[in-house]
Amino acid sequence: MRTVRKHSEDLAAQQLAGALDCQERSEQRLREADALITAARDARLDAAKKPLSGAELLATQDWLEGAERARETRLAALAHDEREVALRRTVLTEAAAKRKALDRLEERRRSEFDREERRREANRLDEIALTQYGGSAA
Repeated sequence: MRTVRKHSEDLAAQQLAGALDCQERSEQRLREADALITAARDARLDAAKKPLSGAELLATQDWLEGAERARETRLAALAHDEREVALRRTVLTEAAAKRKALDRLEERRRSEFDREERRREANRLDEIALTQYGGSAA
C-alpha cells in the first residue's frame, strides 16, 4: 500500500513538473508576443515619420492588431497553464498528505506490534522465572 501511495506522489510530482514546464513555455511565448507588439508599434511610429501609401499604413496597423490578438491568446494560454500548475500543486500536496498519513499509521501499528511483542516476551520471562522459582521451592 505504501508503494502505491509513494507512486501516486511521484506521479503527481512529475505532473507538476510537466505543468511548470508548460507554464514556463507560455511565459516565454508571452514575452515573444510582447516583443512583437513593441516591434509593430515601433514600425507604426517609423511609418508616421515618412510618407507611406494607405495600403502600407493599413498593413502596419494590421500587423500591430495581429500581434495584440496573438498576445491575448498567449495570455489566455498562460492563465490556463497557471491554473493547471495550481491544480497539480494541490494534487501533489494531497498525495503527500495521504502518504504521510499512511506512514504515521504504519509507524503506529509497528509501535503497537513492538509493544505487544515486548509484553509477550515479558510474560514468557515471567513464566520462566516462576517455573524456575517454583521448581527450586518444591
